[in-house]
Amino acid sequence: NAAHEVVRITSPVRHFTRLTQRDTEVAGHLFREGARILLSYPSANRDERVFADPDRLDVGRANATNQVGWGHGAHYCLGARLAQMEITSLLAGLAREVESIELNGDAAWTAGHFVSGVKHLPVRCQLT
Repeated sequence: NAAHEVVRITSPVRHFTRLTQRDTEVAGHLFREGARILLSYPSANRDERVFADPDRLDVGRANATNQVGWGHGAHYCLGARLAQMEITSLLAGLAREVESIELNGDAAWTAGHFVSGVKHLPVRCQLT
Protein backbone atom coordinates (compact mmCIF):
# COMPACT_ATOMS: atom_id res chain seq x y z
CA ASN A 1 0.00 0.00 0.00
CA ALA A 2 2.82 2.40 0.86
CA ALA A 3 4.36 1.88 -2.58
CA HIS A 4 1.12 2.98 -4.23
CA GLU A 5 0.92 6.02 -1.94
CA VAL A 6 4.50 7.03 -2.78
CA VAL A 7 3.71 6.86 -6.50
CA ARG A 8 0.44 8.74 -5.94
CA ILE A 9 2.12 11.61 -4.10
CA THR A 10 5.10 11.90 -6.48
CA SER A 11 3.47 11.01 -9.84
CA PRO A 12 6.78 10.47 -11.67
CA VAL A 13 5.10 10.51 -15.10
CA ARG A 14 3.67 13.99 -15.54
CA HIS A 15 1.37 13.60 -18.52
CA PHE A 16 0.43 11.82 -21.72
CA THR A 17 -1.75 12.90 -24.60
CA ARG A 18 -4.30 10.66 -26.24
CA LEU A 19 -6.71 10.93 -29.16
CA THR A 20 -10.30 9.93 -28.55
CA GLN A 21 -11.40 6.98 -30.68
CA ARG A 22 -15.08 7.97 -30.52
CA ASP A 23 -17.25 10.67 -28.96
CA THR A 24 -16.75 10.26 -25.22
CA GLU A 25 -18.26 11.95 -22.21
CA VAL A 26 -16.21 12.23 -19.02
CA ALA A 27 -17.57 13.96 -15.92
CA GLY A 28 -20.14 15.85 -17.98
CA HIS A 29 -17.67 17.01 -20.65
CA LEU A 30 -18.10 15.80 -24.22
CA PHE A 31 -14.94 15.01 -26.20
CA ARG A 32 -15.49 14.46 -29.91
CA GLU A 33 -13.83 11.64 -31.85
CA GLY A 34 -10.26 12.60 -32.71
CA ALA A 35 -9.95 15.16 -29.91
CA ARG A 36 -6.51 15.43 -28.33
CA ILE A 37 -6.71 15.04 -24.55
CA LEU A 38 -3.99 15.71 -22.00
CA LEU A 39 -3.92 13.22 -19.13
CA SER A 40 -2.37 14.93 -16.09
CA TYR A 41 -1.25 12.27 -13.64
CA PRO A 42 -0.29 14.65 -10.79
CA SER A 43 -3.71 16.27 -11.02
CA ALA A 44 -5.56 12.95 -11.06
CA ASN A 45 -3.48 11.62 -8.16
CA ARG A 46 -4.31 14.69 -6.06
CA ASP A 47 -8.01 14.84 -6.92
CA GLU A 48 -9.77 15.72 -3.66
CA ARG A 49 -12.92 13.97 -4.92
CA VAL A 50 -10.95 10.70 -4.85
CA PHE A 51 -8.32 11.23 -2.13
CA ALA A 52 -9.05 12.88 1.21
CA ASP A 53 -6.34 15.41 2.14
CA PRO A 54 -4.58 14.69 -1.18
CA ASP A 55 -1.39 16.65 -0.48
CA ARG A 56 -0.57 14.57 2.60
CA LEU A 57 1.52 11.39 2.34
CA ASP A 58 -0.46 8.67 4.14
CA VAL A 59 1.04 5.17 3.77
CA GLY A 60 -2.10 3.77 5.38
CA ARG A 61 -4.43 5.49 2.89
CA ALA A 62 -7.29 3.06 2.29
CA ASN A 63 -7.62 3.84 -1.43
CA ALA A 64 -3.97 4.38 -2.37
CA THR A 65 -4.32 1.71 -5.06
CA ASN A 66 -6.64 4.11 -6.94
CA GLN A 67 -3.57 6.12 -8.00
CA VAL A 68 -2.98 6.31 -11.75
CA GLY A 69 0.76 6.95 -11.68
CA TRP A 70 1.42 3.73 -13.61
CA GLY A 71 -1.25 4.42 -16.19
CA HIS A 72 -4.41 2.45 -16.83
CA GLY A 73 -5.81 -0.25 -19.09
CA ALA A 74 -3.91 -0.90 -22.33
CA HIS A 75 -1.42 1.81 -21.35
CA TYR A 76 -0.58 0.37 -17.92
CA CYS A 77 3.19 0.48 -17.29
CA LEU A 78 4.91 -2.81 -18.05
CA GLY A 79 7.41 -2.16 -15.26
CA ALA A 80 4.81 -1.26 -12.62
CA ARG A 81 5.06 -4.53 -10.74
CA LEU A 82 8.86 -4.35 -10.60
CA ALA A 83 8.71 -0.72 -9.48
CA GLN A 84 6.21 -1.64 -6.77
CA MET A 85 8.49 -4.46 -5.54
CA GLU A 86 11.51 -2.11 -5.50
CA ILE A 87 9.67 0.59 -3.56
CA THR A 88 8.26 -2.01 -1.14
CA SER A 89 11.74 -3.46 -0.57
CA LEU A 90 13.21 0.01 0.05
CA LEU A 91 10.48 0.93 2.54
CA ALA A 92 10.76 -2.44 4.34
CA GLY A 93 14.52 -1.93 4.68
CA LEU A 94 14.01 1.57 6.06
CA ALA A 95 11.41 0.27 8.53
CA ARG A 96 13.92 -2.29 9.86
CA GLU A 97 16.80 0.16 10.23
CA VAL A 98 15.19 3.51 11.04
CA GLU A 99 13.30 4.37 14.21
CA SER A 100 12.07 7.70 12.86
CA ILE A 101 12.55 9.88 9.79
CA GLU A 102 11.59 13.50 9.21
CA LEU A 103 12.22 16.22 6.68
CA ASN A 104 15.32 18.32 7.29
CA GLY A 105 14.90 20.94 4.56
CA ASP A 106 13.15 21.42 1.26
CA ALA A 107 12.90 18.79 -1.45
CA ALA A 108 14.37 19.55 -4.86
CA TRP A 109 12.66 18.09 -7.91
CA THR A 110 14.09 17.29 -11.31
CA ALA A 111 12.98 19.77 -13.95
CA GLY A 112 11.52 17.29 -16.44
CA HIS A 113 8.31 18.11 -18.28
CA PHE A 114 7.40 14.47 -19.05
CA VAL A 115 9.03 12.45 -16.26
CA SER A 116 10.26 13.93 -13.00
CA GLY A 117 11.04 12.98 -9.46
CA VAL A 118 12.79 13.96 -6.29
CA LYS A 119 16.38 14.97 -6.97
CA HIS A 120 17.32 15.84 -3.39
CA LEU A 121 15.41 15.16 -0.18
CA PRO A 122 17.16 16.11 3.04
CA VAL A 123 16.00 13.99 5.96
CA ARG A 124 17.05 13.36 9.53
CA CYS A 125 16.92 9.75 10.72
CA GLN A 126 17.05 8.10 14.10
CA LEU A 127 18.47 4.61 13.59
CA THR A 128 17.10 1.62 15.50
